[in-house]
Formats: sequence, C-alpha cells, structure tokens
Amino acid sequence: MHVRAMYHVILTIPLAQYDLFLEKMHPSSRAYELLMNGCFDQELSNGHLERKMQILCNTDDAVMLLHLAEELCPKIIPKISRDWLAK
Repeated sequence: MHVRAMYHVILTIPLAQYDLFLEKMHPSSRAYELLMNGCFDQELSNGHLERKMQILCNTDDAVMLLHLAEELCPKIIPKISRDWLAK
C-alpha cells in the first residue's frame, strides 16, 4: 500500500511586508483568512529585532498566496521564506 504524504508549508513574512500584502486582500477571501490566522514571531537578527508573521497552510494555499503576492506585491516575494513540512 502506498501512503501519500501530506505537505504543509510555513510562509514567513516580515511584518512590514505582511501588512502591505494584507491591505490588498478582501476580508472575505481565503487569502485574508489564511493571513489573519498567522502567528506573530520575532527574533534577534544582526543586532536588531526582526518581527514577522508565520502562516501555516497546505501546499495549494501556499501556492495561491505566493501567486497573489507576485501579482499584488511583487517586491515582497524575495522576503517570503518557505519551509516545507511533510506530515
């Protein structure tokens, strides 16, 4: 029997870019829901505090968010990190 792994992705977006992206979403959209369910995080990086949002989503939702970011806020794409998790 072949068992297919479920994949999830954590998208990490610096807070300033997250705010820009969220502003462009309609409040009733799936993208807005995913972004609003993100978790705030912060860490010390190069001597300064880096504030960011982490969004856990399935692969399809991650691809959708990345496509929307590319369309609506292309400058934030390089700032979004992606961590793929097998479940």
